[in-house]
Amino acid sequence: MNTRLAIAMLASLLVAECLAAGTTCDTLPSLQITDVRTTLVGDTLRKERVIDGTASKDSEPLEFAQVRFYSGKKLVEHTTTDARGHFLLENLHVGRYRLSFEGMGSFSIEVTPPRISQQAYYGFTSLHGCLSWGLTSD
Repeated sequence: MNTRLAIAMLASLLVAECLAAGTTCDTLPSLQITDVRTTLVGDTLRKERVIDGTASKDSEPLEFAQVRFYSGKKLVEHTTTDARGHFLLENLHVGRYRLSFEGMGSFSIEVTPPRISQQAYYGFTSLHGCLSWGLTSD
């Protein structure tokens, strides 16, 4: 099983446990993006902040959904999930944002100066209307 799918499944299971216990949806804290992806472009080593993630709804991949990244009301970046719910947002700048998934909901994101030089993989999920996120790194 790949890492991205495992993250999405774990997040879904956590939400399912809360629902089974009769718990209502909790307000999520902002997700802090602090990791850096390092790539070699020609002779230059490039470091950038990215969100490499998957999205799922009710334990199924969120297929071909619009993903929008807003700063206030301004659309900064957008993409579409693939058949597995995977998406990638690149070249993120420090600041506070809202990450919105068509048909699922939105998440508060804070992009901060890098502290680590690892690539993280993010999982965003909605189960019976409750949103959650999780992450793992290389």
